[in-house]
Amino acid sequence: MNEEETAVGWLFAWAAGGARPGAGDGPGAAVRRVHEVVSGRLGGETALLRLREEAAAGQPTASEGTRTWLVLVLRDALARDHEFAAALRAALADARAESRQAPPAAYEATGNVVHGDAAIQVGPHGYQVNNFGRRR
Repeated sequence: MNEEETAVGWLFAWAAGGARPGAGDGPGAAVRRVHEVVSGRLGGETALLRLREEAAAGQPTASEGTRTWLVLVLRDALARDHEFAAALRAALADARAESRQAPPAAYEATGNVVHGDAAIQVGPHGYQVNNFGRRR
């Protein structure tokens, strides 16, 4: 997935309300910055408006046409405006880092299931390890 596609995904998440943070630099602040950087540069761009409309309508993801259109608009803006490109890359890096942070304790699930020679261990961060070995 390239930068433009990643940005479109974060933008849709923001528009759908799934990544809305509280105030300050709490969870979702980096996604908010992606939104602010893109909105500051593209403002009333029709593709961005369409993405917001689709999110407001409750679609689970942006439509293929809107996604493709916004990717092309972003690609053009990144090629033409080096300051925008640097700001968006920094915001995307922060959003990736934020998404890898530990969830609140209430969201952790931990457990082990062993059946014969198969074992599943589930821990925080949606992390799962499958171990298969010989019986002893």
